[in-house]
Amino acid sequence: MTKGGKVTYHPRIPMSAPITATVPAGFSAEMASGVIELPPPAGIHARNWGAALHDIATGQHHRLEANLLLFRPQNEGAWHALICMDYCLAREPDNLEAFREAWAGELGTSEKNVWIALSHTHASVAIGPSQVNLPGGEWIPPYREQIRERVGAALRELSSRPFRGELTWESGHCTLAKNRDYRVPGENRFACGYNPGAPADTTLLVGRLCDEAGSVRAVMVNYACHPTTLAWQNTLISPDYVGALRETVRARYPELPVCFLQGASGELAPRRQYTGELAIADANGRCVGYAALSVLEGMLPPWSGLRWAGVVESGAPLGIWESVAHQPPGEIRSGRFSVTIPFKPAAPLEELEARLARCEDRALQERLRRQIIRIRHQGESRSVDADIWWWTLGNTLWVAQGSECYSEFQTELRAAFPEWTVIVVTLANAISLTYFYPEAMAEADAYEVWVSALGADCLSRLKAGTVSGLREALA
Repeated sequence: MTKGGKVTYHPRIPMSAPITATVPAGFSAEMASGVIELPPPAGIHARNWGAALHDIATGQHHRLEANLLLFRPQNEGAWHALICMDYCLAREPDNLEAFREAWAGELGTSEKNVWIALSHTHASVAIGPSQVNLPGGEWIPPYREQIRERVGAALRELSSRPFRGELTWESGHCTLAKNRDYRVPGENRFACGYNPGAPADTTLLVGRLCDEAGSVRAVMVNYACHPTTLAWQNTLISPDYVGALRETVRARYPELPVCFLQGASGELAPRRQYTGELAIADANGRCVGYAALSVLEGMLPPWSGLRWAGVVESGAPLGIWESVAHQPPGEIRSGRFSVTIPFKPAAPLEELEARLARCEDRALQERLRRQIIRIRHQGESRSVDADIWWWTLGNTLWVAQGSECYSEFQTELRAAFPEWTVIVVTLANAISLTYFYPEAMAEADAYEVWVSALGADCLSRLKAGTVSGLREALA
């Protein structure tokens, strides 16, 4: 508007040059997508909770799946693979590495191009080699072989029939995730439970894979929230809320792959959790599913962007944007680096093993077993190299690591790289080093602190090292 011969501006509108075109974040490439079921054998070890009274499940809620995405540059470059599976975490170094090496061989590609993303459900079955001596553990080796063979066969088959596709992203929000660091009333400690007085990162990123005809071929959901709805009371195998999330999306897009990517959810979980009620898990999943569908319905048509077309004078000056054809960029880059993180002092392994041998409390036994696994991996080392994997797919930046991080890991990465759409994936590719917690909590009596093998500045080091490593890689 003008006033006194001078141009003035709306106080909330930037004075920089106006944007005259906009396109979605994403990339285009040769792609393939699919989904398979990974049915566990009856009798396999399925205890994830110290308070649980059972070791073996009595049945199944929703099915366990592997949702698969393959992509490579249009110039017949190397295949990259994303395998999303319904398991909790990797407690041993060779838990996921063996799968990644085998599946890279199936595709004739580098191991760094194969990512495994775990949903982090706490109601799944054991797949770790260290658990073979537990009740039902004898079924773990044959089930691991089944996973290796079924996923490998699916990847081979998908790679034989690629299509030209685009994967574009849009952001939204979902209210399921709440802060779960709750100071226990009257006690000087924290519980892992809903804290109504603390904020939570509710960011939801949704990806849509379309072929040249505009048909939707897969949906991606990147969200940070612990799948801990179903707890010690539940005796059924389940992907937790992720199962109903997928069913909700598939009610609109039948039979499609729905790839769930767990974000940095260290302190984030549903408000209603720790139950044996399947209906609550399904309601939590629909919460995320409907939020994802809302984002999908608001996305631009496939292979398109918007361009400023001018003003139509009506009762108001109407700004017109028109749809234009758009092909997302096709550049694909990938890499891996590590960030050195000091360990904190640990109890002697012999002492922990002796305590476990004397212990009769099931919950304490579970804590000791997990601690022993970590210390065996740690050995005599005083620090660990935490691996960071990255992809740049067009104008999206994907960052993956194997452990549980507080959400400031993802919020600060997004802030550090505002020119990119940043997809953060945790519980991926490698052994979980347990929690990366904020330094301000280092002296707190909180599960995420005392269960972690890492020193007080672990999260600060991880954030700084990841930002530095990415800037160097992207330069």
